[in-house]
Amino acid sequence: MPTARSGAAVVRQTRLWLGLVLFTYLTTHFLNHALGLISLDAMMAGRDWFVLLWRSRAGTLALYTALFGHLLLAYWSLYRRRTLRMPGWEALQLSLGLSIPLLLVWHVVGTRLAHEMAGTRDTYTLVVLNLWKLDPVAGWRQTTALVVAWLHGCVGLHFWLRLRPWYPRYARALYTGFLLLPVLALLGFAEAGREVSRLAAEPAFVPGVVAESRLPSPAQRLALGRVSRGVFWGHLGAIALVLAARGARERRRRRQGLRVTYPDGREVVVPLGFTILEASRLAGIPHASVCGGRGRCSTCRVRVVRGAERLPLATVDELRVLGRVGVPAHVRLACQVRPLGDVAVVPLVPAAGAGSGDAAGVADQREGRERTIAVLFADLRGFTRLAERKLPYDVVFILNRYFEAVGGAITEAGGLVNQFTGDGVMALFGVESGPEEGSRGPNGAHKVLDRREQTERAFLAYCLALPDEGERRLAEADPDELFSAPMTRRAAEYLRGRLRTPAADLPPGDEALARLVAELVIRAGQLEATPAKLELEALQLDLSRLDRLIAGARVSGGEGMRELATQRQVVLDAIRHRLN
Repeated sequence: MPTARSGAAVVRQTRLWLGLVLFTYLTTHFLNHALGLISLDAMMAGRDWFVLLWRSRAGTLALYTALFGHLLLAYWSLYRRRTLRMPGWEALQLSLGLSIPLLLVWHVVGTRLAHEMAGTRDTYTLVVLNLWKLDPVAGWRQTTALVVAWLHGCVGLHFWLRLRPWYPRYARALYTGFLLLPVLALLGFAEAGREVSRLAAEPAFVPGVVAESRLPSPAQRLALGRVSRGVFWGHLGAIALVLAARGARERRRRRQGLRVTYPDGREVVVPLGFTILEASRLAGIPHASVCGGRGRCSTCRVRVVRGAERLPLATVDELRVLGRVGVPAHVRLACQVRPLGDVAVVPLVPAAGAGSGDAAGVADQREGRERTIAVLFADLRGFTRLAERKLPYDVVFILNRYFEAVGGAITEAGGLVNQFTGDGVMALFGVESGPEEGSRGPNGAHKVLDRREQTERAFLAYCLALPDEGERRLAEADPDELFSAPMTRRAAEYLRGRLRTPAADLPPGDEALARLVAELVIRAGQLEATPAKLELEALQLDLSRLDRLIAGARVSGGEGMRELATQRQVVLDAIRHRLN
């Protein structure tokens, strides 16, 4: 499938990074406000550092490039939308973002522009005096502006980070910080306001602050007022112009409309430039889209049954997702492809339980999260042949024992049993800790695969349950060769000759050996042991020994592997004979 560069992705990334600059500015501003909880002097001292950063040439360039760039790209994104139907969170973020200039313009012009035009010293004392005492309405407007700007940034950060694998682990801490910082900032502003009110009770305080601040002249104040009103109405006019341009474009495109046909024969006529997912949303047709139509998942994919030649080239973002799921060439992402003519499609992921809200793009509370984890698949070797020879209840008994053993081992190793299907099991590791820890950590998936120690412990338990037969087998066994786990090897050496009195001669201070022997004694008392079952455990142990020897021979060049493989087959046949 040919590729094409996605301009929308570039715009989205640019808007994101510009927004991060603005969010950093807002965070430092809030931290400066929070110093008001200490004193007004602390706020002034913090402001010196704040001004040093953001009123330097580099800081000014970064701040105003981010401010105007972010706003212009917001206009462009609004114009580019094919439909104004969108998820609730996206509508909230867009509304908050577009309202910020209307709320902040008076403050920005009255501080930074007044400083540049008239040399005004916009200290915290002057600003707090004005907002808290002289013009409380402006104070409420500024408070609202800060809260709106912070909410806008937090919503954007959340929906940028929510699919990162590490985000759920730190989400609560981040939420706490996002909530605590503006609260501390507003409390600092209120405490500074009360301090200024106390100082203003002195007759000379307000005239002194005014004199030190070098306020603009009447003519300069008129000019600043015209700038404020110009920016206010200019922003509203820009929004209206963008919406009018959108309307004109959509009317033109409706005259050049195309048809999207769905499996039930339903046809949707949409303007040229709509994505297939937007067509579904416009018509109220349920269409799965876990990531909200941003090309981060494959749940909106469709099979194109007619009109594939009328589709544009796949973007890099679309190919990245489709390549991960390994789909054929005629499958495309509905949220990324914009047909150039009539097409017929079949959505491949059912929108289970979807209603009109889902079709309109409202986020489902059951949406998934993108994770990289370790997945374990295991099943019984030769189960079909075994099941054909056993009675149904015997098969059920074997499966129950198998599921109990495997499920317990998975849980002990920190995994989650996802499903049992027939004789197969699928388990997930690293759901919380990540794939590396899940597959290789101390309680990882690899631990479930090594059942040798469990086999060795089971053999010793049967020896304890049948001490006469067990003594004979332990006397004939070479612990160094038969037992791979150090603890079971030590237990075998200790139990030889002590199966009837296993706790009598435990070495003092060896708690690990004492715990293992106690565990084996308890396990032996729970067994329905027979010589045949002990024989089967001994064969399993011998099979494990031969597997280790074969693995070692393979590493050393393969010498002796044929003889070992023959011995293994003999043991395996003996096990199958006893199972049958």
